[in-house]
Amino acid sequence: MLVLSTSELPDFKRQAEIFNSSPQDNLDRQLLMISISNSKQIEKLGLSLDSFSMVLIGKDGLVKKTYNEVTDMASVYELIDSMPMRRK
Repeated sequence: MLVLSTSELPDFKRQAEIFNSSPQDNLDRQLLMISISNSKQIEKLGLSLDSFSMVLIGKDGLVKKTYNEVTDMASVYELIDSMPMRRK
């Protein structure tokens, strides 16, 4: 799961467009993208309220990587594909 800090930032819209451009790749990896605006949840995940941030959360519920800038999905897919749950 990809969690983004707030949908009001321009970078959120750019990341959403990048994410939505590969629906089959996202489906193959069971990847969802959600936005949170609750400040307590944002702080708990170590995200910023003032700037773009995104975290990849694994099926085990742990944060796998934090991104502080808009990221191409190939980088995200590469990390996901290297995870033990994906290689099975």
